[in-house]
Amino acid sequence: MYNHSFHIRIGLLILFLMCSCSSTSHKNQIVFLDDKADSLQLGTPDLVLPLDSRVESLGDRALLSVKERNGMFYLLDGQSKKLYSISSGGNTEYVIDKVGRGPGEYLSILDFDVSKDGSVYLLTGGGDEVMLFSEGRFINKFQIGFRASSMAFMYDNDIAFFKQRYEDDNIGKNVIVITDPQFKVKNAFLEESNTILTGSGEHLASGTGNSILCYQQYENNLYWFDKDGILSRQTIDFGEKVFPESFLAVEDFGEMFPLLSEMSAYYINSCFENKHYILLNITLCDHMNENDRYICLYNKKDQKTFVKSVERDSDEYEIKGLPIHLTQDNKMVFLFDGDKTSLNESEYSLVFFKLK
Repeated sequence: MYNHSFHIRIGLLILFLMCSCSSTSHKNQIVFLDDKADSLQLGTPDLVLPLDSRVESLGDRALLSVKERNGMFYLLDGQSKKLYSISSGGNTEYVIDKVGRGPGEYLSILDFDVSKDGSVYLLTGGGDEVMLFSEGRFINKFQIGFRASSMAFMYDNDIAFFKQRYEDDNIGKNVIVITDPQFKVKNAFLEESNTILTGSGEHLASGTGNSILCYQQYENNLYWFDKDGILSRQTIDFGEKVFPESFLAVEDFGEMFPLLSEMSAYYINSCFENKHYILLNITLCDHMNENDRYICLYNKKDQKTFVKSVERDSDEYEIKGLPIHLTQDNKMVFLFDGDKTSLNESEYSLVFFKLK
């Protein structure tokens, strides 16, 4: 006898699974487009920390990087090649300023991170060496055996690197490299097919729990990984304004510029994450014009996106630029130029905006 109730239940189950799959697919996208995202309102600062040191990267805040460890803020000023250890009151505890060619010195700093015990590790040189400092004093230098553009400590003191280019036979085309604390390679993954674009702007951000967040600048994907491999991927919905396959497949820098002059596409400048939010700085490359900048904030719980447009030649951008950090207690951090604001008498300030 034909069992109608059985087939009805099967049909409902299939419908439920289809809806679930559709929902999962939607969760894997961050909607960025202005007509689909809510406006991001910053309001008044929650905290202002006047700095007692001069910061030289105001002209290009992309050279600024902030990390937060054990109640301290560590500010890398890429322009002056200095790293500041700053207390919660804004006082500079010490400065690492070792530019030179001698022992314990460096010519550039590409990135840095801070271990659980407060030791500072600088990614220096061409990205193939790491220098260890303790309370501002040089301790040791390590050769890592490949060239990286960024680094981040993992939960068990293993270290993740984003490799610059495909140039090491032992690692191949993989751009994520995991080493132990002595910089011995333990794993490598996330194969990159384009050797020209790899390492040109990709960065690692401390994720949540045991994972690390990374992005590839000219692709609209975010990746989360642990020491064993990729855990998940999330796509940013840029609509039609994405870099075409023809651009991503270039094999020579000379081929890039004619393509850039003809296209309009978004790309990621930097990304940050805590338990509640993903924060992205995004630029529109419109026929080689990069004046339009955006702050994109994604609320993980509500799956809602908030966007704020900031023109590069505006007074607002001159004063505070784009956010350089997202704290674990949901504060967006900017570096304010004291010459252009009356917040305080200090030349520069770290300014915190509380997210609601």
